[in-house]
Amino acid sequence: MRTLNLCTAFLLSVATCLQAQVTVVKEGKPVSRILIEKDNSVDNQAALLLQDFVQRISGASLPVLTDKSPRKGDIVIGGKDTSGLTEDGFRLKTDNGIVYISSGGDKGNIYGAVTLLEDYLGVAYYSADAYRLEKRSTVVIPELDRAENPAFRYRQSQCYALREDPVYKLWFRFEEPSGSLCRRNVGAYVRSNSSFGRIRRIASRILFVHQWRTPPRESQPVVSDQPGSIRDGCAEDRFDL
Repeated sequence: MRTLNLCTAFLLSVATCLQAQVTVVKEGKPVSRILIEKDNSVDNQAALLLQDFVQRISGASLPVLTDKSPRKGDIVIGGKDTSGLTEDGFRLKTDNGIVYISSGGDKGNIYGAVTLLEDYLGVAYYSADAYRLEKRSTVVIPELDRAENPAFRYRQSQCYALREDPVYKLWFRFEEPSGSLCRRNVGAYVRSNSSFGRIRRIASRILFVHQWRTPPRESQPVVSDQPGSIRDGCAEDRFDL
């Protein structure tokens, strides 16, 4: 009897998980819509990113619509729960068969769409001509309840791809660089963190200090313009302090 009860509980938990999943493409046919609650440039960019990469994965193009009531299977950009989100923060949540991407402001919905593609649909993006994904005829989004806020308000790089590839900037959550602003930000950051005292001699050459999820610690990722420190165009090297 105990074994039977355990098997029944396991089957019920599996059934619940399967019901919580959202199928957006089935056998090469779109069964989901991307709904934009507010017709603005940020939410439109988020919708087009999702539409583009889902099509690259499955060959199916999800329609992008505004001012429509959501139905089971849809992806809704905007609205829902924004509690606890800061600027550029986002929440991914499935509820009653609908996927919601919510924003704390600015580009939060774009970063939510990127995270959905990267962490749950298996897209690895490096540049316009270099990305990795698994092509399949059926695309399923698992049950979601995830919120993130950036550790740093301003994230900058001088990578050439920012000018040549607009998706690169959105995917890696960069802002448009400004030389004087970059120097001010890095200088202030170095001065306010005593552990950076030993690298002040190269502070004027630092291009970018960034870590999206983890607050500052003793060992920080630093991208520098020193020879050999930038791999594959714009990667991160660590200076152990």
